[in-house]
Amino acid sequence: MEGRIKSGEERPALPERPYLRRRVATAMIVLLVPLVLSSVASVAYHRTSAINARYAVAFSELLGRISHLDREVARAESGRDEDPEIWREEFISALGLFSAIRAADPDGGEIMDTTGDDDLQPLMRRKVDVGLDPFELSVQAGLAGYDMPDSLKKVWEAGPEFSDSRVSALEKKFGEILIAAAPILLDGGRDENEFAQYWAASTEISHRELEGVSKVLQESSRVAGQAPVVLACVVLVIALMGVAFAWMAVIRPLIKRVGRIQRALAREAVAAHAADRAKTEFLASVSHELRTPMNGIIGGIQLLEASDLSESDRETVQIMSDCAESQMLLIEQLLTFGEIEAGVVRPVTSPVDLAKVVRDALGSVALNAYQKGLMLRTDMPADLPMIESDGERLHQIVGNLVENAVKFTDAGQVAVGVRVLSGESGAVTVRIDVTDTGPGIAYEHRNRIFERFTQVDGSSSRRTGGTGLGLAIARGIARDLGGDVALHSRPEEGSTFTLSLPARLAKASERNSGEDLAA
Repeated sequence: MEGRIKSGEERPALPERPYLRRRVATAMIVLLVPLVLSSVASVAYHRTSAINARYAVAFSELLGRISHLDREVARAESGRDEDPEIWREEFISALGLFSAIRAADPDGGEIMDTTGDDDLQPLMRRKVDVGLDPFELSVQAGLAGYDMPDSLKKVWEAGPEFSDSRVSALEKKFGEILIAAAPILLDGGRDENEFAQYWAASTEISHRELEGVSKVLQESSRVAGQAPVVLACVVLVIALMGVAFAWMAVIRPLIKRVGRIQRALAREAVAAHAADRAKTEFLASVSHELRTPMNGIIGGIQLLEASDLSESDRETVQIMSDCAESQMLLIEQLLTFGEIEAGVVRPVTSPVDLAKVVRDALGSVALNAYQKGLMLRTDMPADLPMIESDGERLHQIVGNLVENAVKFTDAGQVAVGVRVLSGESGAVTVRIDVTDTGPGIAYEHRNRIFERFTQVDGSSSRRTGGTGLGLAIARGIARDLGGDVALHSRPEEGSTFTLSLPARLAKASERNSGEDLAA
């Protein structure tokens, strides 16, 4: 076995399962962490950007209306517009629209998703119609996170007796304050002092400036609306980078290592197969060399048996004959095993009498069965047909199965059942069951017992002898003939070995010649 590994070459270490699990877990973490982090960032940023964009749009709409209001105030103050109620209602509608949005959905969610003015106006009108003035709505909702100053609220709550000029001045002042608060809305500022400074320093602003701020807000909302798309691209790039890193740092090295191990195992398998084949060839060669002198020994023993011997000498010669036959059987098993391993078994078809095959097999073990007190039984139909098969190989299979059953059964019986199952176009399936009342075989040993040189009890102190080749040879020959040997067994309930073999019914002329040979 030393030839399996080159001199100085270390045996490749197999990857341990914990190592593989760690590598796979690392790869998954490397892939998932960037995706999870980027996804969380995407959701958070998308939500913030969407809210800012919606508020910017609403505030832009409000400023646009205030811009129009600024012109109307100028006309009213110059006396060109006798009825300021029109622009006053427009201003209230504009402020009510923004305040209603803030009051109904502070997070900028469901209502902000409605972009049509036709959907927002009913909500705004409902808020105004119930008696809440737009300043009160703004106080409830807060502008950019802050409530309106109490001083402005008190002026509005002074009552409806104040003049239209005071109303126009107040509303114009509030428009200026909204313009001053625009940077806070856009930048998300939360500094109360800064807001108070804007409030105190507000001055009259022209409608052109109002329109300019409105356009800036609209552009800002458009950019904010595009942010999720940009962020999605960033997430994709991060994911691709994570995949590339996982491939280079984890998966590729793991694949290379597994490949090296597979190649090393393949070399080991080739070397093991070569060593096994050399061993088989050696056994076959030695068996051939042993068979020739053993035939001479058996021939000499037979000559001694035919001579005039005393009783004690005849017993000695009988012992020699039994030992020689046992050794010859072992040599034949080794030769047969070598042929099976080399794949040179060539079936020789001839008419076969199945009943005779069974009787011969039972006859070969009759003495051993009698000495152990076992009953030998057969279960065969009287009109069992003759088949075309390899008679010599079939004798070997059935003989090995019956011998194995008798060897491992201490009490009870060994039964052999034969059935010929009809097929199409003269093809049949021969089924031979060899059943014993032995100790049975555990499930985990059902395949192991068919391995060469193997017994269930592999210890040096096992009760039964033998090479452990009988069942391996039986299954090997059966498969070479196109059949198989199966096992059905339970511990303490005995075992049944079933031979299934395809064959053809012998023709009438061949059947008659086979019967003559049997006679």
